[in-house]
Amino acid sequence: MKKRSAFTTIELVIVIAVVAILSAVLIPTFGNLISDAQNSARDQKAKNAYTAFIYDHPTETKENIVIEVVNAGVKYYYVVTDGQLDLNGESPNHVLSNIEAIKGDGYTVYYATESNLLLGKWNSFINGEEKIKAVWPVTALSSGLPIFAKEKYTTDQNTIANFLELIKNVSFTENGVIKPLSGNEHTAFYLITEENSKPNDENSLFFIISEDGYIYLAKISYFGQIVYFHKSDNKVNIEAIKNLFNN
Repeated sequence: MKKRSAFTTIELVIVIAVVAILSAVLIPTFGNLISDAQNSARDQKAKNAYTAFIYDHPTETKENIVIEVVNAGVKYYYVVTDGQLDLNGESPNHVLSNIEAIKGDGYTVYYATESNLLLGKWNSFINGEEKIKAVWPVTALSSGLPIFAKEKYTTDQNTIANFLELIKNVSFTENGVIKPLSGNEHTAFYLITEENSKPNDENSLFFIISEDGYIYLAKISYFGQIVYFHKSDNKVNIEAIKNLFNN
């Protein structure tokens, strides 16, 4: 009987088809296994970092903490919420770049209190990390919500640039303890990064400029009262600012 020396064309086609089917099934599975292993390693690094931070700082508040983890050359950020670690994406909130990192043995932690988050937002807005697309002057009542002057809402980039020039050299060193703002009416401003949107916590910065020229980084409390965390060390020219928006 004559021996076969090679596969027939049909047999080769069948073998190739089987290999293709197996590859289609197994390669994604192996990819998922690798991804799951990397995610697990990343999560474990975050847990170890959190444990080390608690050990080194037993008296610190355990909320408002952002943990930086480097895994496979990529930085990930975990937010501590109610004692749980929640993955917050591959890049931090823009304000984290303005918050001093707490470094320890095997961990990098950003202690993101409401106070320094607000100061970080000021720095990122004023330094141009976030493009200001609109400025909205308002009359702020210390015992109620701001009154919006819609006719003064401006998206003119020259006006915005001149405004930022007038306030860019302001510095803050106050420790950021929350305080009520005294007085009945104040000149307040929203810097807005989303054009034609209403001010909110994500895309705007709310601050007060007092009649004597000091800037207060402020917010509206749950009770409708204006409170502030930081008062500027130096003054700005409030009259020049008013003239800028009255013209």
